[in-house]
Amino acid sequence: MPIPVWCFGDVNALDSSVELAQRLNATAGVCTVVASTQLSSSIHEVTLAGQASVLAGVPGNDVMVQFTNDTGRMVRRRYSVRAVDAALDEFTLWITTAHDGVGSSWAKGAVPGDEMDVIGPRAKSCSTKWPTGISSSATSPSSAPRTASPRASRPRDARSSSSRPITPTTH
Repeated sequence: MPIPVWCFGDVNALDSSVELAQRLNATAGVCTVVASTQLSSSIHEVTLAGQASVLAGVPGNDVMVQFTNDTGRMVRRRYSVRAVDAALDEFTLWITTAHDGVGSSWAKGAVPGDEMDVIGPRAKSCSTKWPTGISSSATSPSSAPRTASPRASRPRDARSSSSRPITPTTH
């Protein structure tokens, strides 16, 4: 029997949010939608309330939001935190809606009062490797040459997060 490998997207139904959060050294919680606003033809802003400082941390972190897809399977999608308002206990996500995914559908139809299962914060990882010829002792990011980010050079469907079980192939 092959050992499952985890990749972006689907969540094993046996994993509770609390168990997953513990494995990720994060926090699980339920947040309430307080606002959903279309900012452009392809961006929707969703503001969630509840444990904002704990779940979202600071702008730039990611949170994982749980959904149920068209087949009834639980899936999580990871979104970058745009803003955190600790005084109001709210955080804001900007979600691309130019495609037909479970998260973009949710963002377009989210209404105040909707409750969402959220795990966070999920900090972004940074590479400490500098491009060839650049010293890590450089004092300013502006001293590094402007190059495409590693994400921009990967195929669109290659993602760094992991959640969906897939079976490795043998050669």
